[in-house]
Order: sequence, then C-alpha cells, then structure tokens
Amino acid sequence: MTGYEDWAGWLKEGYFYSYREQDERHYFMVLFRDWAHIEYTWEESVAAGAFSGPFTVNDLETTKENQIWQVIFGISNDVRIYVHVPTDIDRHGVAKRPKQTLGFRPVGHYTMQDSWWDRPSFKTEHFLLKPETPFIAFSCHNPRNIAFQLDYNPIKLNLYFAKCEIERIGTVTNGVQTAATPRFTETLDKLYRRVIAHRPLTLVPLRAPAKGV
Repeated sequence: MTGYEDWAGWLKEGYFYSYREQDERHYFMVLFRDWAHIEYTWEESVAAGAFSGPFTVNDLETTKENQIWQVIFGISNDVRIYVHVPTDIDRHGVAKRPKQTLGFRPVGHYTMQDSWWDRPSFKTEHFLLKPETPFIAFSCHNPRNIAFQLDYNPIKLNLYFAKCEIERIGTVTNGVQTAATPRFTETLDKLYRRVIAHRPLTLVPLRAPAKGV
C-alpha cells in the first residue's frame, strides 16, 4: 500500500535519522511528531500547453530550526508537476537532462498517475528543514488541449506532513565526530559506525556532471 496510510514511510518518534550537508553528516532523533494537511490551489489559470511557476508555498515555511517536516502530496489534475527544493533548484532530472525546457517538458516531473489526489504517494517525499531547505516550490506544465481555470477547474495539490521536533545528536565531518552534548558522544559513535541503525534522508539533490555527447 502506498500513500498517507503507509505508516512505515513516515518519520517516527524515538528513531534516528541523518542528512548530509556538503562534507558534514548530521545525526538526530525525532522527539515528537504531529500531523498537518493542506490543500494548495494553483495561483493562476494554466492554458492548454502552457507552463506556470515556480510558486513558493510560503504557508509551508518551517519556522523552527529544531523541526523537520516530511512532505508528500497528491495531484488533482492531469498535468506535470515539478518540485524545487531548495526553491532555486529543479529536482529529479538526470545529468544530461537536469531540468525541463521549452523544447522538452517530460523530465523530472510527477503526474496524477504517480500520486493520486486522495492517496498521495511516497514517491513525492521531500523534507523541509531550516535553514537548509525551509521552503518548497512547484512549477506546472499543462500538456492537455484544455485550460485549467482558477475559478472553475483549478490545479490543486493535496499535501500531507509529519511535523517532527528533533534532538540533534551530533555531526561527522570527514570522519571527525562532534557530539551535540557530551551525553551523546557514545550514541554518535555508534550511529557513525552503524552499530545503531538509522535512516539517512536526502534533503538536497544529488549532482553529477553531464559527460559525453
């Protein structure tokens, strides 16, 4: 089963996680978790064949540095949705097709077949964390021969969140461990050596140079 009822996919209290920022890996534990849900209506009409965005969803800003938000979303219309996290980066392309262009739209996108409105898929999972990724933005391409009108049949996203308060365990930089407090020295060492299991999270995109023709 996929979607918001797939409990195995959500971050959980008492579990350890990590994320990488350049040469540093940050380890943390989830202390508390709460749910959130918002239906986002596209901010303008999108004509047949037109491209729209990106729009930053300011209502979804993470405002506390000790929280991480796990986000998934469903799509209401037969369009292509592109994600920008951080907001100036086009996500989910490949080295030779890093982003959609005027001449080639079908790259790095989600459709309603990937994530249904009433059953969002973890294919669309992203993480919001201040200051690394405090916002999420979206763009849209309408490949159909009908327009989606803001006041009649608007494009909408059905967003679900796990809002998690975290406790930082420490960081590892090029093999050097720095615990957040002395009491986490042993825990950080065991996490780094994978004696204690944890889930690595991807906040920012993986990059690779486009080599060859």
